[in-house]
Amino acid sequence: MTVRVGTVLTAGHHVQGLTILTVSGSLVTMEIASSEQRQLGCTAMMEIALRVATS
Repeated sequence: MTVRVGTVLTAGHHVQGLTILTVSGSLVTMEIASSEQRQLGCTAMMEIALRVATS
């Protein structure tokens, strides 16, 4: 849903968009990331995305 909305918004305004998705659980191994792992992982992901977006 989020990816589709982002695509529609960027297309309607004639700008480029980038979607970054995270996975916090595995359907294969049934492992689920802890809230601390999700928080640290998302923070690192956002820092990288900001560096890419501003370079």
